[in-house]
Amino acid sequence: MGGRGVESDEDEITGGGGGGQRTFIPRVMLRDDGEFCRIRFLTEHDDIFWELHHKNMVGKDFRGYALCTKSATGEDCAFCNDGVPANKHYFAWVYELSHFYPLTERAKETIKRRELKGKKVKEGKQTFYRVDTEEVLLMQYSGYHFGAVEKRAERHGTLLDRPFEWIRNGQPGDTDTSYIFEALDEEPFSKELKKIATDLPDLEDIVLGRVSSLDTKEAASDDADPFEEEPAEKNNGANEEEPF
Repeated sequence: MGGRGVESDEDEITGGGGGGQRTFIPRVMLRDDGEFCRIRFLTEHDDIFWELHHKNMVGKDFRGYALCTKSATGEDCAFCNDGVPANKHYFAWVYELSHFYPLTERAKETIKRRELKGKKVKEGKQTFYRVDTEEVLLMQYSGYHFGAVEKRAERHGTLLDRPFEWIRNGQPGDTDTSYIFEALDEEPFSKELKKIATDLPDLEDIVLGRVSSLDTKEAASDDADPFEEEPAEKNNGANEEEPF
């Protein structure tokens, strides 16, 4: 059975079926090396939910992660029966303020497909397409990747006091991919964010498949240029932190 709060140990089990349940909740997704998002946590560290999940492989194809039904509900689990190890996955609600895509064809396709509006900005020495997403996302990562979040919570006792950046370090398909968890300047948790957090479904209901969708913001209109470059006079501080 899953639980609440961030723990650093990486439990693995082998041995008892049914497969996992998948939801259609929008999630934090970073696909390219250097891609990152700027987020506010809506879930406090001791309310983060965890549950065991199995890697779902069909031949050599990775098909995502499946809930371990033996751990979650006590029901038979086909993955356990097949000896597939299970790992802890942690779940938290976050509010994505902006998303920074490297200048790749994959990024262009993603921005066009989602009908978003990207602006070229400088972050340090690198140029990105910045999309001001402002949407609620589900953050789901294994204990291996979530360790930095756990350490931050241990040191400061909260995740709600400031925005963070979640940065991918690894090429697509790289099995050694890691993530950098960067704390930004302290900023009050606004009334608007509190309202959003209060109205969200319980994470356990999401993980167990009792709730499978969220109302999301409508996409940008078709006539908006998805690669509008930020005018120079407005881009003088583009390599600095945004004043969210």
